[in-house]
Amino acid sequence: MKAVLPGTQVRHYHGIDLSQPALELAATNLAGLPFEVDLDHRDFVEAMMRRPEHADGAWCSLSIHHLSTQDKLGLMKAIRGNTGSGGIFLLYEPTRRAGEDRAAWLDRFVRTNKPLWTVLTPPEWDQIWHHVATCDFPETAAVWCELGREAGFREARQVFVDPTDFFQLFRFEA
Repeated sequence: MKAVLPGTQVRHYHGIDLSQPALELAATNLAGLPFEVDLDHRDFVEAMMRRPEHADGAWCSLSIHHLSTQDKLGLMKAIRGNTGSGGIFLLYEPTRRAGEDRAAWLDRFVRTNKPLWTVLTPPEWDQIWHHVATCDFPETAAVWCELGREAGFREARQVFVDPTDFFQLFRFEA
């Protein structure tokens, strides 16, 4: 993360998640750090669409690929409106390759991840696959960046690709 947020000092962290276990893990990981921590058990999209407070930065991972392209844009506009001048938005999401449609991406999902996720039982894999096949709508890197620019971020760029070439991290600057 040093390359993504060089020299950043945190004063306040506000985490939002629908998963209570994720929030409990976050509380453990953030305990004792020298900044204020608030953790909310609620929907990130709803919270950001209605957030009245300014944020210097926002981080979202593995969730907004569930939205339609227009809803992604709407959320990114809301985040841009909350970040003010100089704010940043970091986005870590599954990403389609250039020219890859959703069907090819789903095929790649199985080929890439099923062999790697060996700790899952067959029923657990089936549950994940059902979720992915019915709820995941990733964009290409070019579309993620274009959505960021259309939302009002002056700079949009990819800063990381995971070793499987399946997940990517984007940085949007206000």
